[in-house]
Amino acid sequence: MSQPTLREIALAAIARRLPPEADAAPAAAVLREARAAVSAAWTAGPLVLLRLALAAPAAGDRLVARLASAYALSAVESLAIALAFAVEDDRRVGHALALLQGGDQRPTLGLLDQSLADCVEPGSDRRTATVLLTGPALAAGLLSRSDDGASLAAASVRLPLTLFLAMRGGLPPVGACEPPPALVAPGMALAAQRQAVLVAAGGPLVIRGGDEGERRVAAALVAGALGSRALVLDLESARLPGLGAACLLGGLVPAVVLPGGDKATAPSLAGWRGPLLLLVGKATLIEGPTAAPTWRLIQPDAEERRGLWRTALGAGPAAETAARLRSGSARIANLALAIRGAARLAGRDQPEPADVAAALADHDPGLGSLATPVRDQVDDAAVVFPPAVRRELDLLELRCRQREQLESGLGASFVARSAQGVRALLVGAPGTGKTLAGSWLATRLGQPLYRVDLAAVASKYIGETEQNLGRLLDTAEAADVILLFDEADALFANRTEVRDASDRHANGVVNYLLSRLEGHAGIVLLTANSRARFDAAFARRLDAVIEIPLPGPGERRALWRSHLGDGHGLSANDLNRLAAAADLAGGHIRNAVLTAALIARADARPIGWNDVIAALASECRKLGRALPNELQPRPTSA
Repeated sequence: MSQPTLREIALAAIARRLPPEADAAPAAAVLREARAAVSAAWTAGPLVLLRLALAAPAAGDRLVARLASAYALSAVESLAIALAFAVEDDRRVGHALALLQGGDQRPTLGLLDQSLADCVEPGSDRRTATVLLTGPALAAGLLSRSDDGASLAAASVRLPLTLFLAMRGGLPPVGACEPPPALVAPGMALAAQRQAVLVAAGGPLVIRGGDEGERRVAAALVAGALGSRALVLDLESARLPGLGAACLLGGLVPAVVLPGGDKATAPSLAGWRGPLLLLVGKATLIEGPTAAPTWRLIQPDAEERRGLWRTALGAGPAAETAARLRSGSARIANLALAIRGAARLAGRDQPEPADVAAALADHDPGLGSLATPVRDQVDDAAVVFPPAVRRELDLLELRCRQREQLESGLGASFVARSAQGVRALLVGAPGTGKTLAGSWLATRLGQPLYRVDLAAVASKYIGETEQNLGRLLDTAEAADVILLFDEADALFANRTEVRDASDRHANGVVNYLLSRLEGHAGIVLLTANSRARFDAAFARRLDAVIEIPLPGPGERRALWRSHLGDGHGLSANDLNRLAAAADLAGGHIRNAVLTAALIARADARPIGWNDVIAALASECRKLGRALPNELQPRPTSA
């Protein structure tokens, strides 16, 4: 006769407590079957049968035996887990228990206390309920007890869904197993091997980085080095009962994504005693008992990036163009698919630099509602600035291009503080071309430009503004996009004397911004009408402050010519008169040309002098100014 299973032992123990009237009921058939299966072996005693079943488990008992060994479960707890699994797996078992418990299909503590009394280990408390309530099975989340106000005897125990699915051979119904990465920088793979050694015996490892995709890749590499797979979870899912045991049975290493912002609380997975990976942003403070090693992810250097792009796109100009972007292996893998797709749409087998630009234009860096793309392509001909301003913009472009190599050959003090980021402030009156200069710089560098939505970033709720800003900066750095903070003095204003909680909150936001910007490795452009409102500590953190003045007559003439193009009816003398008399910034000139074009197109003719004067009069009214006397409409012939 075959050895009884844990399920049969538990059901047989319950069947021996059946009253005669219940024993004859059809619903008790599964109990009668179990009693018959173990009847010949029962004389050895249920405790002996239990020990044999756990020492040499049958196929259906191996997972319970593994849990019993890992968590030092008592025999009663092992039986309770086997019974709880049987209830969820076989509806007949639930019906049989409902026959004994007045409708409750899951075993109650009272039923277990009566039925499994002979299975309690000698020397321990002889009450089954006490063993269950104080043992590791409940503490580790292998079993859960109903908390509906019923007495302890009427409280039922059940198997958590996560553990039930793992015992049936499936994955937990939360999170996602991170697959092995398609592309890995050699330095990152080697670092993951070292980190795996640090946590092989168990305990947390903090993985810090600005890109969540790169943190997921790092988690997959560490788990792979440990012979496992990474199960990536959010903070709420990490608190589910039974998850630790489910990871144990599934050969998974939990990797918990902590929320961004200035602070996050480390989770504790009940029943998990192996390595725990905490995925967190660059600057988030982790609260809780986290005396853990930290792996700070760094972007691949230029040579590693070139190798990754050549692997993804093949050797050629497209790979060389893409290699200028500061990207991690996760983003390179995603962008490479988009670049190859752009090449196929253009009918090419091999990608070209134009396909890189097309993929970047359509790629979503994950900034969500916090920033919107500025897609204007601004070439040199569209930029009209005084020579001194143009020299400063050229120097800023060079600073951005050289940000990875700039520290080479310099002193130790500089290298120690370098973050390879660029922070520039563009100051000038409205319409002088601050945003245009940002678009020109992005066009020259071949990087996407995103305008930050200050209304979406700022929040009245304490801590939420910092969380939004942290996510914004981390994502922008990982995607290597340029951030443009228009009217930046609204966020970076002077800190004030603390008089109430609002002042304290506002100062805290400014402090957080200043510290985050100093460590940001991307390019950030800020625009403002004046420097007066900026905090004094802010200026020290800027790499460039470029004052864009109102255009002089020469710049205004160039602006009129640039905006009007070639298809107009104005003479060179007309342009000189406009430049000399209309003291306007470039943005106002642009508005006037658009209005003049509307007037002219209504009559299907080129833009003429009177069209421009009518448009200028409208623009001056908007500014609360009178049209200069030198600029008057000309009489028209009848």
